[in-house]
Parts: sequence; C-alpha cells; structure tokens
Amino acid sequence: MRELILSGLPFLQGKMPAGEVVLLLGAQAACLLCIVLLRLRGERRLRKVEHIIGRYMAPQVVHQILNSGEAGLRLGGTRRILTILFVDIRGFSMLSETAEPEEVVAILNEYLNLTAGCILRYEGTLDKFIGDAAMAVFNAPFFQEDHPMKAVQAAWAMKEGAAGLERRLMDRYGRQVQFGIGIHTGPAVFGNIGSLTRMDYTAVGDAVNTAARLESLAKPGQILISETTYEAVKDRIRVSSPGKLQMKGKEQEIVVYELEGVV
Repeated sequence: MRELILSGLPFLQGKMPAGEVVLLLGAQAACLLCIVLLRLRGERRLRKVEHIIGRYMAPQVVHQILNSGEAGLRLGGTRRILTILFVDIRGFSMLSETAEPEEVVAILNEYLNLTAGCILRYEGTLDKFIGDAAMAVFNAPFFQEDHPMKAVQAAWAMKEGAAGLERRLMDRYGRQVQFGIGIHTGPAVFGNIGSLTRMDYTAVGDAVNTAARLESLAKPGQILISETTYEAVKDRIRVSSPGKLQMKGKEQEIVVYELEGVV
C-alpha cells in the first residue's frame, strides 16, 4: 500500500487528474488509491472521484473494491456459474478503412453507448471494451437471480436499439454496421487477474472462450446462444431450430440457437 500511495503523490499535489491515475495504474489500483488519498486530505471531492473512476470500470466493481479495501487489490478469483455476453460490430474494419477517423470514432461511440446502456439496464457488469467489441458478465461480482435471462434481455435490447441507430447513422453518415452477439452460461473464475502493478477485474475460463467464439460465428444481426443458456430460459424466448457448430479448440460440435425474440 505504501508504494501505491507514493505513486499517487502527483494526484495528491493536484498535478495529475484522476483519469490519468487510471491510465497509469489500472482502474482497480487507481480506484483504491484515489479514495485513500482523498480521505487522507479530508476532501469533499470523494464522491466526484468515485464517479470518475466508475466511468473507467463497472460501478459494481468500484463498489466491491471500495468495500474490500486493500483486500480488493489482491490477485486471485472466485469460481462461479456466470453468463458471459460478447458483442462485436460487424463491418467495422471495412468502415475504418473508408471513413475519416473522426467519423469512425463517432460511430463507434454511438454503438458502444447503446451496448453499455443495455448491459447496465439488465444489471450486467460491463467487463471491458475490446476495440469495437464489448464483454459483459452476469452474476458477478454480485449474485444475480436468473442471470441467463438478464443476458438474453440485454442482447435483445441491443438488437432492438440497433435498428433505430442504423437508420440514424445511415441518414447522418451514409454508412451502416450491425452487431453480432454470443452468449454462454458456464463455470468461470472472476476476480483480479494480472500483475501486482497492473490488473483487471475480469472473468476467465472456457465459458468466456465459448461466448467469444459464439460471437465470432454470429452473422450481422444475429444473437447466438449456447445450449446451457437456452435450457435456462427456453420457456421465455423464441429461437430458431438448433444447429451444431464446430468451434476452434473444441473436439466436439456444440449445439447453438439463434435468438428470435423474447416472450
């Protein structure tokens, strides 16, 4: 902790904004550092800085780390059944090659704002943005009842919201891109992953890999869900007939459903 506080002296002296602390140390370490330093100074800016940190990482994770104190920065994780959602913008690479950089960033931010809003609306944890993709975790860091359904609802909300967004972007930029989404439910480990100096609060495991591969196989506008997710929500959704897909790194094909509606 001593080394952590020393690294934040420029912030304490007013020479470094909270956002730069996040980029320097990573969101988890920066979260605890900023709170400790502000408490040492007796600042009233504590809530404002918590809000700033919350724009770099999921609010649920900020809450978890603040309540855990220094223990919240220890490397390690917890095994739990999670539902993982990956969403990616189809056609973005081609768009990046033909559009101006400022236009690309504007379109990307529109889509990511939609995905983040849908994830948070259904109580998911926005794990990270990965270029033009996003990863969300349901049932971590806090337990959630019916987390497979919440992930499915978030995905369907993205699909519905994307229709209006596509029209606006076509009118504004003359360009159109779509989502591909993959969802899987299974065991994974979530917690602080990384090094002692830089870490991410994330989930790892085969369940995460499976969700990512489902997303990569989804066609533009498709939402693909695994059999385990389907079994948890089958009475409340509409799907296409099941199909089997061969995934990289897996010996056997897996059963996949395309989501066609939420009842």
